[in-house]
Amino acid sequence: IDTEQRIVLYKALEDSLKTAAQQDVAHKINTLGSQVDNTAEETMAGIGAASQKHIGDLLEMHEKNMVASADIQRRKKLADDAFARRFDEVMKKHNSANYVQS
Repeated sequence: IDTEQRIVLYKALEDSLKTAAQQDVAHKINTLGSQVDNTAEETMAGIGAASQKHIGDLLEMHEKNMVASADIQRRKKLADDAFARRFDEVMKKHNSANYVQS
């Protein structure tokens, strides 16, 4: 082998080594990127699941609140009706000035 052939051979070797190194780095970046992507995807899925659970809990709580509110409104109506009857009796006595029953 003469000097020119060695230069060509070593240049080819250098190019091959650079290409191999670049491919190795690219492979490592791809592998690491895939791991990061998977971790991010798992994290987002976990966040989504937690959010959906929270929304479900809130919807169930809303139903309970509405049932409780309906019961409160029912009891309020009973109290309002009782007050209206008492007030009507008092007003009838007041208007007739008949406070003492004989």
